[in-house]
This record gives sequence, structure tokens and C-alpha cells, in this order.
Amino acid sequence: MKKWRQLAIKSERNAREVKIALVGKYVALEDAYVSVVKALKHSALAVNRKLVLNFIDSENLQPRMQAWVLPPVENLEAIFRFVKIVYKLYSIIP
Repeated sequence: MKKWRQLAIKSERNAREVKIALVGKYVALEDAYVSVVKALKHSALAVNRKLVLNFIDSENLQPRMQAWVLPPVENLEAIFRFVKIVYKLYSIIP
């Protein structure tokens, strides 16, 4: 029980955020990307970050919406390091 409490405290104290945009066809369905969301949450916790997840419906990215601009993505190198940690945690890459 002590480890769970420590994990909960660690999760609540994470002040620095990592912003991720998840583009998908079924973002309106609550459980469509549950495993991806869990993996991102666990990865953020592992690197002491608070996950801010933005869902983007891929239908909004069709040619008729070309004028629509996505929010800027900052620090691309840090994002790549974060994704690599996610993959290593789940043994996707060596």
C-alpha cells in the first residue's frame, strides 16, 4: 500500500507538462484509444511529467479543412526522447 501511495503522490506533484496531440478517426469513442492513453500516462509518470493529451479528429484534417492550423509543437527533440521511452517501456524497440 505504501508504494501505491508514493506513486499517487508522485503523480499529483508533477508540475512540468508534456503535451501530446493524438490524431485518430475514433477520438469521439471513449475506449477507442484506451491502451495508447494508458501507455502515454505511464510514460509521462516515468519521466516525472504531467500528461496533457489533446484528441484531434482526423476528419478535421481533410483537404476541406486545410486552413485550420494545429497548435505549435514545441521542443520536438524532447518529444522524440519521450516516445523512445514509451517504446522501450513496452519492449517495442531494442
